[in-house]
Amino acid sequence: MAEATAASMAPRREGRRRRRMPGVRTAIIAAAAYIIAVIFLLPYIEMVITALRPQREPVTRTLAEVDVAC
Repeated sequence: MAEATAASMAPRREGRRRRRMPGVRTAIIAAAAYIIAVIFLLPYIEMVITALRPQREPVTRTLAEVDVAC
């Protein structure tokens, strides 16, 4: 079993197979996977952007300030 024959050790002389374009089904599955990945990544991206953005004013406002602004 440990013996190797000359035929099995010889390098293959076959040319590389040309790759075909992916089919429509494969393209649709890949696009769906990318869309799902983006949906899951968007909340994390938003959290990072929000955490790094400088805070200009407090988030809470009183009702009096809202009525004056309108």
